[in-house]
Amino acid sequence: MKKIKKIAFIGIGLINSSLARDLMGKKFYEQSTAFSRTKKTRDILKKLKIVDKVEDSYGATVKDADIIIIGVPVEAFSSVIKRISGHVKPGAIVTDVGSVKKSLIKTSEKLLPKDVDFIPGHPIAGTEHSGPEAGFKGLFKGGYCILTPTQKVRKESINIVIKMWNLVGMKVDIMEPGYHDMV
Repeated sequence: MKKIKKIAFIGIGLINSSLARDLMGKKFYEQSTAFSRTKKTRDILKKLKIVDKVEDSYGATVKDADIIIIGVPVEAFSSVIKRISGHVKPGAIVTDVGSVKKSLIKTSEKLLPKDVDFIPGHPIAGTEHSGPEAGFKGLFKGGYCILTPTQKVRKESINIVIKMWNLVGMKVDIMEPGYHDMV
């Protein structure tokens, strides 16, 4: 399995901030970056120290990242993909933590470079709270994450995303995107 030098978090509310906390110290990556649209959230992230670097642009956040985790509302996904697509390195993995998959796959296949693997993910986890301060270690322990990759992505990329979720305590199931959305 290839070594993850840089992981990037785009949108860092409850799910991504909990993931960042859980992955710290697990030796899954060498460097982490995060982006939030608002200066207020970026300032909170700097104080929390759950990532190595907080960026104020999409491009700087994803530059040279091996894996990018998008944690934004589904309706904002398309805008994020448009903003990062020109900055994602060849061979990178893009995944998400949203609740629907078919529309995200369509958007990703249309806008991401062909040599980038999009592996939709849906960790079944959460609380009634939101924002980076609401995240905590252990949110995912014992839970399930559903991945809905297409046939177009590399098996190695799927295995990397599975490893990431396993490291934070989740069991992973693979499901067909349409079936996932119906369920």
